[in-house]
Amino acid sequence: MGTITARKRKDDSVAFMARVRVMRDGVTYHETETFDRRHAATSWIKKRERELARPGVITADKATDPPLAKAIDRYTEESLKEIGRTKAQVLRAIKHYPIADMPCSTINSKDIIEFPQSLTGQPQTVGNYASHPAAVFAVARPMWDYGLTVSEMKDAIFVARRMGIVSRSAQRDRRPDIDEIDRRRCF
Repeated sequence: MGTITARKRKDDSVAFMARVRVMRDGVTYHETETFDRRHAATSWIKKRERELARPGVITADKATDPPLAKAIDRYTEESLKEIGRTKAQVLRAIKHYPIADMPCSTINSKDIIEFPQSLTGQPQTVGNYASHPAAVFAVARPMWDYGLTVSEMKDAIFVARRMGIVSRSAQRDRRPDIDEIDRRRCF
């Protein structure tokens, strides 16, 4: 059965999220797409329900092992919670790295550690690129049955912190004085 939910975007336009949920032989299949027009969402639901009505389609679709980029896309589309600007930018950027093309079931902690090692920048910035995908790993297996393992992500972040690849921002040791604040306001 398909449903359509209207969602307000940051630019005040409206997006229509079409959701199809089918249960066959105790197996639940769930899929979403976002459209600019309600009519397009309705058409997609009708088309997708016809396709899923054919025998064997759901089990074949469940057997696929999508790349990490598809898991990231699905996470950003289906998340009902507001995704922050930094997190959204980091997830978009990750899709341009080789790890995004790897099938979910093949990604292990070694691959996750190699990704932040390949980045240039301060350990604090690299930490964002290592930690924000953890949200995708947390929901991918229980919600969509993708082969991403939370324990692999936890192990990778633990090792990256121990090795100094990622770290927290340094604590400030002073406060700005009035002159510095006034100069900053001029810009």
